Amino acid sequence: MLFLTTFAIFVVAMLSSSSSPPSAATHLASMPIALRLVVITGGTRVDSLYRLLESLCNLKSDGDRLDLDVWIDVTEDVPPESELREKRLMAADIVTLGTNGTYGHGVVRAHIWDTHMGLRGQWLEAWHASIPGGLTETTKEIGLILEDDLQLSPFAWRWMKAAYAAYGQDPRVAGFTVQRASLCLARCPNINGGPDDAGGGFLYGVLGTWGYSPTAKSFASFRRWYFSLPDDYKPYVDGITPTDWYKNFEKAGTASTRMWSMHHIKYTETHESKYTVYVKCRGGKTLGVNYREAGLNFDGKDPSKTGATHEMLTEWDPNLVAFAKDPFVLDYRTTVVGGSGLAGGALE
Repeated sequence: MLFLTTFAIFVVAMLSSSSSPPSAATHLASMPIALRLVVITGGTRVDSLYRLLESLCNLKSDGDRLDLDVWIDVTEDVPPESELREKRLMAADIVTLGTNGTYGHGVVRAHIWDTHMGLRGQWLEAWHASIPGGLTETTKEIGLILEDDLQLSPFAWRWMKAAYAAYGQDPRVAGFTVQRASLCLARCPNINGGPDDAGGGFLYGVLGTWGYSPTAKSFASFRRWYFSLPDDYKPYVDGITPTDWYKNFEKAGTASTRMWSMHHIKYTETHESKYTVYVKCRGGKTLGVNYREAGLNFDGKDPSKTGATHEMLTEWDPNLVAFAKDPFVLDYRTTVVGGSGLAGGALE
């Protein structure tokens, strides 16, 4: 019952500082959903999960309806009743955040999968399963998919809303990310947040999974493509580090449940919606922090590879929404291959 004890402390602490009455959620329920926050978790990193949920409670919604759906995975084979009982209690406590006004931005729902989904299954299905009738290319709401070891800046939605207004209809764009650009795909040194004079964002040819918001059009098309593939399909893209990771997971027998992003990289490599819009914060800050805690991708043993990846933005910067008319475009080597950034002028 560790979760109940820890989470109860979280709920009490949040209630003491919350100014949103339960009636706020009732009012928002009559509004269209602007953003659906989709949290995926195994339900075991309890401290991580409530840190993320606290940050979502503190988002600046700017009057928009931001619904929250939390998806809790179960273990493989047949989960024991003791596990299901604890996760049902976990789900009930999460829903309470909405009914008691702690989360005052919209409706809170918690779901337990009927079968083990793994990381790949949750990424592919959670947003789709959260929407009545499922995700389609014409879905109007924006989705933001979050793993439980993240924390968001209070200004994450403010940037996302403006970024979608700027580039959401660009056919080249597959999605948006609140993480700071770091990985250089083509086995080259990591980049330091992206090019100068980019404005509030730029286009890069790989998704950012530390807070990823795929466009409905691109993600619905990607899901259709993915489920059309044969089981033995190899989503390799030559010359990039994620392909190396994927091949290592194949050798370990974990690729089929662990890494979904390689298929997404392959999809964007071969389709029109090739790019992700990355946020560009000043001072090396970010809208989405990853804590690199023990789990599938980090073992938590090396102190130099644990803790927050970057400093989170805690004060609003108007430069975040100064978007270039012709945004920079980066290739796999992080070389600028298109666009002029703010040198070409900013959108009004």
